[in-house]
Amino acid sequence: MSSIAMKALARPRFTFLAVIGLVLAGLWLALDFPSTEEPPVTIRTATVLSFVPGANVDRVEQLVARPTEEAVLGLPEVKRVKTSVRPGFAFTYVELDPAVTPQQLPDVWQRLRSRMNDLRPALPQGTIGPLVDDEFGRVAVLTMGLTGPGYTAGEIREQARRLRDELLKLGGVERVSLHGVRDEQVQIVLDLPALAAKGISPAGVA
Repeated sequence: MSSIAMKALARPRFTFLAVIGLVLAGLWLALDFPSTEEPPVTIRTATVLSFVPGANVDRVEQLVARPTEEAVLGLPEVKRVKTSVRPGFAFTYVELDPAVTPQQLPDVWQRLRSRMNDLRPALPQGTIGPLVDDEFGRVAVLTMGLTGPGYTAGEIREQARRLRDELLKLGGVERVSLHGVRDEQVQIVLDLPALAAKGISPAGVA
């Protein structure tokens, strides 16, 4: 038996009081410890996506991926860059240094967008992007579904927009996005024989 255990058994009253004191101190610290139901998590990662229709992997890597990485690494706050290249597109992960504070993030992402805009004219003709997504790490904390049997898609869309506006008025709500909304379309069906008889082509109608 250890000397500590022997001393504790030799002085039971002191040992009991010490245990009670430790328990009370632990409860006090636990109750006083600051906590939140949804603690904020700072995401210091963004993505850059570029599309090059018809380009092979080598062409995408040489003409898009490498210039993109070089432009990104020009930001002093960048810690790591990793790029995945596939035929027709390049996908770049941008990870910032942990020392970057949440208050600094908007400025860093804005400078990243500016660099990508400056890079765009140097990329192959027909390239779509580079597109910066600084909401890569965002997740939805609540998803709501809206249905309306007997209502048109347009009527449901208007109700969804009203619901979004009301939710944005609630305290603590940062953002509300709509998904699956069907936009209105106008379809034009051409009578090709009638157009041909009048010497009008479908391209002329378009």
